[in-house]
Amino acid sequence: DVQILLPENYMHSYYTQRISQQSTLYTYTWELNDRCRQTLHIASLKKKAYTLSYWPYFDSQSHAHGVHSPILDDHYSVLEKQILNLVEKMHTDYPHVQIILSSDHGQIHSQEDEIFKIHTDSQIYSYASSISGESRFIYLYTDADKETISKSIQSHIESSDFSLFSKKEPIDIWLFGPSFENKHLEKIGNFICVFWWTQQVFQDWQPRNIWNHGGFHDREVKIPIVLF
Repeated sequence: DVQILLPENYMHSYYTQRISQQSTLYTYTWELNDRCRQTLHIASLKKKAYTLSYWPYFDSQSHAHGVHSPILDDHYSVLEKQILNLVEKMHTDYPHVQIILSSDHGQIHSQEDEIFKIHTDSQIYSYASSISGESRFIYLYTDADKETISKSIQSHIESSDFSLFSKKEPIDIWLFGPSFENKHLEKIGNFICVFWWTQQVFQDWQPRNIWNHGGFHDREVKIPIVLF
């Protein structure tokens, strides 16, 4: 039995329904203390179960302000105190509980001269940002072959530090996770370009966050695991 603690507005998402077929769902508001109270409640049940709890605001705050911002320092300070209080309570009242703290990804900083716009041309007739809005990978719509498209991208961003996948390849290797919806296939173009280093590609209407993720850099894909 997997017990999942998640925000109430995520309860009915496609991903939640896929992973929760054998699970018990608990909800919380975005308020941090409420999440701690719910976690303690689940622990008090003393069942042999995994409880998954998502802690928000890391991502949106980092995108908006950068991970070195004083705003993030304040946020981390509050969060650290709350987590330490939770750990102390767990160890005192529920010694059977093991807490694992981790992340689903890291984030990376891109300099202004590493932010590009790929222009449509005779090879690329359209491109789009990812479904998630990340600018570290893009969808390309084209009738050309992979080698031709690779050269076209290099001419725009002056770099070869990217991987180019055909439409089905990233789904087969779970690049988008284990439950990618088939209805999104029509949205991802003929090729997907994913950056290895720090380049980002934006469309004109997108906000130019210089902190982002979704590529293959170590700072995005190597994450910590802390046991309490």
